[in-house]
Parts: sequence; structure tokens; C-alpha cells
Amino acid sequence: AKDGWKYEFNDLDKFKAGQEIKYTVEEAPVAGYETTYDGNNIVNTHQVAKTSVSGQKTWSDHDNQDGIRPDEITVNLLADGKKVDSKTVTAKDGWKYEFNDLDKFKAGQEIKYSISEDKVTGYKTTVSGYDLTNILNESSIPVTNQSINQGTPKNHKHQGSLESILPATGVSSSKNFVISGLVFILFALSSLGYVFIKRRHND
Repeated sequence: AKDGWKYEFNDLDKFKAGQEIKYTVEEAPVAGYETTYDGNNIVNTHQVAKTSVSGQKTWSDHDNQDGIRPDEITVNLLADGKKVDSKTVTAKDGWKYEFNDLDKFKAGQEIKYSISEDKVTGYKTTVSGYDLTNILNESSIPVTNQSINQGTPKNHKHQGSLESILPATGVSSSKNFVISGLVFILFALSSLGYVFIKRRHND
């Protein structure tokens, strides 16, 4: 830089064996730069370092047994903590995502890339590197067909012991009473018939 990036070669032979010598210049490779030539001038073009970020979404929801998995998600790319890009990811993509042609450095410092995801209802999101895992939040699943017996007395715990002490009443008792009455009537009629026949025989 002190030379103004200029160079000069002096006191060179112009001919060799009667033939004019053709001089050219060549530069040793410079890391991060592409070298081109314009006559004896050298042009170094900086090659911006690029990188990419890729990952995959994993669902931990028992193969969507509750049917609440969304059709798509939104994955965000962050550079040094600031969102710089987003992608919509679906099952057709295999729940995979990729961000390409990303600058690797900024102001001489390597950029730190990370990812995040827009909130998915009913799931908890965890991040491992560039991969996402959505874990089903069991407590968020609505409970249906729940039976609540509001007419149960507070002392229902003692119901079993009371039933074992008190005699059975109701339909069964009434039925037994009727049967007993019929048997008694038949017995009485039989006795009267027997007495009637015996008296007639004596007469």
C-alpha cells in the first residue's frame, strides 16, 4: 500500500537470440480474491464468502393422533439475532428448509446465524442447531364427553354400607308379598274344600 500498489521492473533485456522478449506479470494467489489481468495490470476482485443454513422440523405428537397439526409453519432466519428472512414450510417439503447464498462475514466478523419459528398453537418448540422439534402440549387438548354427576349426595361414600344394612324394598318386596298371599289363599281354599268334602261324606 505504501507503493500505491504499483510495481516496476527495470533494466530488462529486450532481445534474446535476436528475438524480442515478451514480458508478462503474474501474481501469487491471494486468499479470498479472484485475480484477473489487463496487460501488465493486475485486478484483484474480492470473493464474498457465502454460506447456507438448512434444517428439518420434527413433530412429536404421536403421528398427529389428535389432528391438530397445522398444514404449514413459518421458519425465521436470524443473523446476529435479527430476523433477515422467513420461509413457509409444509409437509410437501418433507418439513425441511434451507436458506442459501448467505454472506458469511460482515465488517470482517463472521455472522452468527440462527433460526426461530412462529408460534404453533398446541405445541412447544425446541431448537437444536438449525433443527426444530414441536412437542405436543398435552394440557392443551380439549376434553370432551366428560360426565359429571351433579346429583350425587355428599355422603355417597356411606351409601354402600347403608345398602348392606337396610332390607331390600320396592318392586322385589311387593312381588314376594303377592306370591305369599296367593299361596296362603290357595292353602285356605284347599283346607275349606277338604272340610266340605269330609262333612258331606259323613252325612
